[in-house]
Amino acid sequence: MNSPFQSILNTNTVPSDAECDEIRALLRPQRPRLAHLNDQVARLQVILDDAVRARDELQAAIKAHEALISPMRRVPDDILSVIFLHTLPTTRETALSRDEGPLLLMQVCQYWRALTLAVPRLWSSMHIALPPKNSDPALQLFGLKSEVERWTRRAAAVPLSIRVHASRKRYPIAPPSSGDSPPSILVESLLPVAHQWGMIHLKVDDVRDLSVLDKVTPLDAKHLNRFSITLSRSALGATGYRLPMLGAPALRQLAYQGRDNCIPATPIWRNLVRLTLSLSRGSSETDHQVLPFPFLAECTALQTLHLSFTRMSFQYGKTVCLPRLQEIHLGEWITTEPDIGTLSQLLARLDMPNLKRLGLHQMGGPVLGPLRYLGPACSAAIQWLSIPAKQLDGPSIREMLGPMTGLVHLRLVAPSAFLPDVAQTFLVCLTPTDEDPTGDDPSAVLCPNLEVLELAGPSTLSDEYIIQFLRARAAHPETMPLRQFKAVLSRAQQGDLRSELADLVQDRLQLVLVYRPTQPYNRVRCSPLEGTERDPTIVKVKKGEEWLQEADPMRLD
Repeated sequence: MNSPFQSILNTNTVPSDAECDEIRALLRPQRPRLAHLNDQVARLQVILDDAVRARDELQAAIKAHEALISPMRRVPDDILSVIFLHTLPTTRETALSRDEGPLLLMQVCQYWRALTLAVPRLWSSMHIALPPKNSDPALQLFGLKSEVERWTRRAAAVPLSIRVHASRKRYPIAPPSSGDSPPSILVESLLPVAHQWGMIHLKVDDVRDLSVLDKVTPLDAKHLNRFSITLSRSALGATGYRLPMLGAPALRQLAYQGRDNCIPATPIWRNLVRLTLSLSRGSSETDHQVLPFPFLAECTALQTLHLSFTRMSFQYGKTVCLPRLQEIHLGEWITTEPDIGTLSQLLARLDMPNLKRLGLHQMGGPVLGPLRYLGPACSAAIQWLSIPAKQLDGPSIREMLGPMTGLVHLRLVAPSAFLPDVAQTFLVCLTPTDEDPTGDDPSAVLCPNLEVLELAGPSTLSDEYIIQFLRARAAHPETMPLRQFKAVLSRAQQGDLRSELADLVQDRLQLVLVYRPTQPYNRVRCSPLEGTERDPTIVKVKKGEEWLQEADPMRLD
């Protein structure tokens, strides 16, 4: 529209009375034209809406028919069943939750629901999170017991894999009601299917459950191949249990956490390939356990051994040979006689000709002591080492790692109070130079075959130290270039290390640097996912940081 008022449009200019009359005269013939255009737009909008509606209806019909001929609909039931099985968690049992496992698959459609119910193996894995205790024990586990029994029925005759996890809030929140407490979930729901137990992990906080377990014979639990039991503080006082079912010929893995003088004697030791013993005793008990345990001499097939001690003292027996042992983890949480060197004395009495992996955890004394007892041949054969990085200086590190010429994977674990200084000292010692600090061998290089270094604890290593270390290892003719370098840095990011080490990264170096601030810990009410990696009460582990988590020795393969 041509207008003589173009210069004052969209301004704050106030037109005169004469100009107002001209504006009214200018707009008078334009209003009918605007009304005509509005009518035209409305007609076109109706046509467009009809076209869009017809398009959407046709598109929906086409998609519905295409779905009928989609490849997924033509997948045979047996193949679809295998796909369903691959949706289950691979590192743990399936939580009794609607958003994972078979309960999630059943929500897709009626066909999937029917197929899910027809595949017993989908229901044979159960992670059972016991809820907190409350003032009405008769109702406490009613819903959970019903759900567990429903899963066991659907699992039919398939061997069961069960893990019972006690809530962190599993303590009375009100005075218990009078009378006997109701039977536990073990008695009512799990014991009737003992003949189907394949793997079971139990957290026992009621001594009556131990009496019930003593009634299960090896014949009753003939499919049992993995058994793990943890006694809570309230059950540690029990002493008369034997657990005869551990004599099942199929048992290959055993984990026991409880009193040292109540270690079950019923397993067929020669059949075990993995053994975990986490032992403790009361402060009033003064008798000495014999170490190495005499039954270890019968464990001729043992490949993995985890031993940890709390408030224990020992007398030491004869040397035991474990001919097939490849991995051993030792820990001493609270020692009553720190000067004896329990782990040192134990390693001195274990003959392990095929040992490849060694882990030392939460030791009261220096880590160097036990390693001196490995012997030159055993030290040279170690390929994987995890140690607490504390009370270590340069000479100690060189003495410890010098004999480990075959070491491929080194993991340092320590709280923030120790690792910042020790991590830097380790890097200095592992950085090859032309001079030998000890003066014994100018060409000596620590751990020439080292390919993986993990610093699983907060440190303040600078970018300069990291770059110098990685480049020196890559350039030295007697060392293998590192394939993985992982570290937790309790500082802000200083620069782009990936860019500065682009040539090494391109040459297959995996560089994982975690800049981790302190994260708050918030508790929430009990969840069916408690005890899994999806537990809402724990600090989430980011993708790529799983290596920071210590393995749970009580969890069986």
